Amino acid sequence: MKKKKLLLIISGVVILIAVGLLAFFFFGYDKGYNVESVPGGVSITGYRGKAVSVLEIPSTIKGKKVVGISYAAFSPGLASQAGGYIKEVILPDTLTTIGESAFQNCAKIQSITFPDGLKTIGARAFEDCLSLKSIILPDSVTDVGENAFRDCTSLKSAVLSKGMTAIPDNMFINCSRLTEIVIPEGVQKFGAAFQNCTSLETIHIPDSLTEIWGSAFSGCPSLKEFAVSENHPVFELIDGILYTRQGRMLVLYPAYLESECFEVPEGTVAIGPGAFGGNQYLKEVILPNGLTEIGEAAFSACGSLQKMTIPDSVTRIGSMAFYSCRALKEIALPKQLTAIEYNTFRFCTRLASIEIPDGVTSIGVGAFSSCEALTELHIPASVLEIGKDAFQHCSAIKHLTFSEGLKEIGDHAFYECDALEEVVLPDSLTTLGRSVFYVCSSLKKVYVPAATTEIGENAFLALPVTVYVEAGSYAEQYCIDNSVKHALK
Repeated sequence: MKKKKLLLIISGVVILIAVGLLAFFFFGYDKGYNVESVPGGVSITGYRGKAVSVLEIPSTIKGKKVVGISYAAFSPGLASQAGGYIKEVILPDTLTTIGESAFQNCAKIQSITFPDGLKTIGARAFEDCLSLKSIILPDSVTDVGENAFRDCTSLKSAVLSKGMTAIPDNMFINCSRLTEIVIPEGVQKFGAAFQNCTSLETIHIPDSLTEIWGSAFSGCPSLKEFAVSENHPVFELIDGILYTRQGRMLVLYPAYLESECFEVPEGTVAIGPGAFGGNQYLKEVILPNGLTEIGEAAFSACGSLQKMTIPDSVTRIGSMAFYSCRALKEIALPKQLTAIEYNTFRFCTRLASIEIPDGVTSIGVGAFSSCEALTELHIPASVLEIGKDAFQHCSAIKHLTFSEGLKEIGDHAFYECDALEEVVLPDSLTTLGRSVFYVCSSLKKVYVPAATTEIGENAFLALPVTVYVEAGSYAEQYCIDNSVKHALK
């Protein structure tokens, strides 16, 4: 009996050892590294080794090349507790890929040695590496993900790879100590890559660059120089302002220019995306006749902008074009405009009046949300649709009128319009979204037509309202089913 027990114990120990060896072989736990097999070698998935200030990652683990670092492999609190102690990282020459969030939140890392042969740096790979002071990306790097060095607030210098053709969105956003960046020859485009780099003073723009969003430098108040060659094939500087040569788009009006009024030159046909974004000095911008387009976020967060007349030649105003222009009091929209897009005037808290041109067919999501000074509003007959949240939190609108033709009002469109007392919906209306008049605390009467065949939940919730409906209509049945106070017209 004792021999049998002994044999069972020995067998159990052997099995445990075998399982351990198999786990060691297949999962590759070695010197604190967890790995997984990938083409060409292994990728590190986690680090459970001792906390060290200098981490030199080996080129091989269990005889296989280390070619990758996987998602969050050294991120404190995710795959590695020791990642929070690392001050210096030396990467092996075999490495080709750094995955998403690989070193995210490694707040003590001050320096990283990137190897020649590295090709890919994933999104958020070094986000919130708060002590990182400088980076030099080898020319082998061709792909960098969004937010790769976001919030690296100690980063002062960055040398980018000549192998990159694009700089991803938010690559250096909030890198508040970065003073200078040289965009290497070969980069063709970049978007909102350098927002809130508050110490950035100089940008060198290569001849290869063909596309840039003005909002790339929003929140860069120290920016004083764009270095652009005289023979650049796409861009040119005129009085310190960046334009395209062909088509005459105004690409970027630098935030450091302190003028209160600017007149866009004749011949300019477009204001580029984010071109004036974040400017805190301009009170008025005069646009030329012949201008046809105002791009997305073109004047977003221009904190002092008070008025603007948009010429009738303009046929499109992009989404968020005047988002959070909190000083804007008056603006004249062009007659050829056919749509008011997503969040175009959201948070224009001093905008007291707006005339929507007859010809506009749709008012987009959040288009006038939180325009708290608007007191009256007329929707012309051309408008077929009012989008979700379009006039949400417009707490001063007291007079609201609709023309026949409107078909649909989206969810929350007039949510918390506290001054509204009466609404007469047009006979053409078929759809009324969810919570359309939710918490309109002064609303006493709403007239709903017989044509309305769809009303979303809570459309009249928490109101002292009486809904006036046609006998036998969908609206009448809705009120009965949802215990909404109602009366026949």
